[in-house]
Formats: sequence, structure tokens, C-alpha cells
Amino acid sequence: MIIALLVITSIYVILILSFVIGFDRVKEFKSTNHQPNTTFSVLIPFRNEEENLPNLLSSIIKLQYPKEQFECIFVNDASKDRSSDTIDDALTGTNIQYQIINNPRKNQKGK
Repeated sequence: MIIALLVITSIYVILILSFVIGFDRVKEFKSTNHQPNTTFSVLIPFRNEEENLPNLLSSIIKLQYPKEQFECIFVNDASKDRSSDTIDDALTGTNIQYQIINNPRKNQKGK
């Protein structure tokens, strides 16, 4: 019984090691002639997010995708802080297409 368990464990360890060695030998694929042609829009609702927006905007600016291929639409849900100014300050001067839309309130409930 113990011998069978040792054999099965040894086979398992050899199999896992062969997978690890095999995956390490695979070369990383890097496309050289690929031009993205998909356009998309990102909708971002916000309300009083002045403290959190800089991290989000920083990651949007760092995107490695052609800036003319996407747009960001920010939906302001009655923010009482400087969230809109934070967006304008961060994205002005970049080639990122963006717009800020104010969500009209019909009641006191949020999003």
C-alpha cells in the first residue's frame, strides 16, 4: 500500500515538474504589427468621489491603447465636492476623449 502511494506521488511530482519546465520554455508572444481597431466607451458614474478619482484617472491615463480609440463618459450624480474639477484637471492636456454629464435628479435617491 505504501509503495503504491509512493509511486503515485512520484508520478504526480514528475508530471508537475514537466509542466513547470514546459511552461518556462514557451516564449512570450508579442504582436508587432497589430493595430487595434475596436473603439469603446467607458461609463463611470460618480458621486462625491474626489478622494478616489485620482487613482482611477491615473490608471486610465496609463492605458496602453490608442487614445483616439476610446472615450470616457463620467456621469455626475449630484456631487457636492470637487469631483468634476478633479477629472478636468487630470485629463486636460491628455489625448483622452472624455465628457462629464450631470445626472438630473428627479428625487432624493441616488443612482
